[in-house]
Amino acid sequence: MKEMPISREAYESVAKKQPTGPIVKQLPSTPFFPPTKRFNGKPAVEKLGGIDVPDQYYFGNYGQQNVAQKVFDATLDRAKQTLTLTVKIKFEFVDLHHMDWKDDQPVWGKRLQTWEDKKERKEKFIRAFTNVIQSRWSGKHKLSPVTHCDEPVKIYDTVLHVEPVTTGEHKVVKVHFDNDHEISEHGFNDVIPRASANIHDIILSESDVKIAAETPGIVKGQPIVTKNYSVAAHEFGHAIGLHHINEKAANANQALDPYGETLEQRNDTMGNGGNIAPEDMWPYIVAMYYFTGCPWETT
Repeated sequence: MKEMPISREAYESVAKKQPTGPIVKQLPSTPFFPPTKRFNGKPAVEKLGGIDVPDQYYFGNYGQQNVAQKVFDATLDRAKQTLTLTVKIKFEFVDLHHMDWKDDQPVWGKRLQTWEDKKERKEKFIRAFTNVIQSRWSGKHKLSPVTHCDEPVKIYDTVLHVEPVTTGEHKVVKVHFDNDHEISEHGFNDVIPRASANIHDIILSESDVKIAAETPGIVKGQPIVTKNYSVAAHEFGHAIGLHHINEKAANANQALDPYGETLEQRNDTMGNGGNIAPEDMWPYIVAMYYFTGCPWETT
């Protein structure tokens, strides 16, 4: 058993501050941490839409909660013993433009490359993104309750489902050509992949869906090699509410690397590798609390 990212007392202190309201099982919203006894019976399948995710490490600091809203939907299937998180993704493909200057300000000029005639490439990206996200974030750990819980099923498998949509999305994936640039206050820069649970857009380049068999790096002055890193899988982790694997320690001590101070940390998806650590299961743990009112942990 692994230690919970937060304690049951922390869960309960948050729950007391939230309005209970009616139980909402469909979009557009779900109450944040509803009270423990929410259902008279235990249906075989329950669904919750638009789940809010509290900050993995820092909520409650500075006298306020940091909560990302409507990050994903969730389905609890007691018959199959599975918890499925569904993230609805809208894909937008960004055309490449000439970089120009006007009145000493960077501006886009003539369009140089377009996605309009690249239907197969767009479909290939969507398939690759869906495959890498679903395979990376599904089935890595099971969940069980930390303490006694009024829940008939005591262990659940975890599944991540990507649902491409044109409207009603949780996130928009904006896909750039690999040689594209962005405008900043200093001019033009290479496109930097980025995402956050609190930001609607996931910024990627076309090749970011690839999985790197080996990625060289340095830990404490020593060369290392991590395995199976995917930029898309890493940024998706941020999008569903995760920090870098060593973010908590690095936030307390800026001399530390948020991507990891050990080979094990660096090999994590939220470092520079392909593994999924127990702390990466935070979004699933949050969803289970919505369904059961109990704190859960990885097994």
